[in-house]
Amino acid sequence: MIVERQKNELVIRIPEKIDAESLQNFIDYLKVKTILSKSRASKSDSAGIASEIKQSWWKKNRGRFVQ
Repeated sequence: MIVERQKNELVIRIPEKIDAESLQNFIDYLKVKTILSKSRASKSDSAGIASEIKQSWWKKNRGRFVQ
């Protein structure tokens, strides 16, 4: 794996043998970190939004886990 700095970007070269799904999860994580770094929301704002998302997800998916 090679990491290079080019102008205002970091370029990461990754061997093709890396699991694509795991790599996508990592890229998604980096996207979230980038968005959060530009956010002016407080930690409590973020926690409130996260709680709402979890509640909504649980309402939609509860039947898959609880019978």
